[in-house]
Amino acid sequence: GDNASGHGGDNNAAFMLGSLGGRLKTGRMVTANGSPYNHLLVTVAQLMGLATVQTIGNTAAKGPVIDVTG
Repeated sequence: GDNASGHGGDNNAAFMLGSLGGRLKTGRMVTANGSPYNHLLVTVAQLMGLATVQTIGNTAAKGPVIDVTG
């Protein structure tokens, strides 16, 4: 990320393996356009069936990465 010593989570690359039982379309690259890393964590939680999860860690970062969940 941009500030490794600050643990900020900005501009971190991440990748996922698998399709979560078909819930995740594979073979594509998604750019979160400056969204906090916490959005990716919420996205994974929701795709795993935890639909009520809206925040993980940073409570100011709510919701999933829409380009992944549709």
